[in-house]
Amino acid sequence: MVIVIANYSNPSTPVFYSIKRLEEKIALNAARNPSQKMYIYEQLLKRRYQELREIAPKNELSLIYVSSSRYRTTIGEFIKIATQNSQKNYQEDVKSTLFQYKLGLKEAHDYLLNKYGVMSSLDQRKAIQEAMDASDIYSSLLQKE
Repeated sequence: MVIVIANYSNPSTPVFYSIKRLEEKIALNAARNPSQKMYIYEQLLKRRYQELREIAPKNELSLIYVSSSRYRTTIGEFIKIATQNSQKNYQEDVKSTLFQYKLGLKEAHDYLLNKYGVMSSLDQRKAIQEAMDASDIYSSLLQKE
């Protein structure tokens, strides 16, 4: 039951979220080949994106910053594995996904701007902007491969 709850947690529920992160680390360590590891990172990236989208409306800087940082780290690891293992067969799908994530993050960014104003959400929006920029940067790395 605890693991089921942990799977639906985000950084705003630290106890359950730490269980979720432990489960993710175990899954990555258990991956037997680059394809399995890449699949796990793809799923983790989707989770990090969803977490950031869930947390953004709360306008809590520490949670947004942590979520943005985890998103950027996960996207970097995912792209590194994809490019190292010549996974060109679905790079267009990955680029499309990253573009969709960027659009979703832009919605969260704009929501904060509209609801909380320019100054009261400046740092939060900057953290989200960094996640959006990471989507662009890593997508461009795929194009070079």
